[in-house]
Amino acid sequence: MKELGISLLLVAITVGIIVGSGLCTHAPEKAVISPDVTYSDLQFIVTNNDPFDWTNVQLELNNTFQYEIVTIHAGQALHVKIQDFAMADGTKFDLLTEAPSQLVVTCDTPKGKVQWVESISERR
Repeated sequence: MKELGISLLLVAITVGIIVGSGLCTHAPEKAVISPDVTYSDLQFIVTNNDPFDWTNVQLELNNTFQYEIVTIHAGQALHVKIQDFAMADGTKFDLLTEAPSQLVVTCDTPKGKVQWVESISERR
């Protein structure tokens, strides 16, 4: 009887270890990108410094004007003229009436969707 109790205890401990190890999972790594952004009065140059491609890329200027591209390959630089940013209704960004203040890059990466934000006014 004592042997049966010890055997059941060992089985219970083993099951506990197996079940418990399944509960101890690591948190997934957060998606991160590290672009290099250069701005002049006429264009943005956004360089993908990562070892992976960015897909479904959306650039957003001043929380209103957008520019989209399917892919920026690893190491590739994208040149976007300031007047190529537009609102959903087609209204283009106008440097005569507004100054760039913030650029947001949103894209898909191998580890998931990521958003990167840069204040333009801090860079000038």
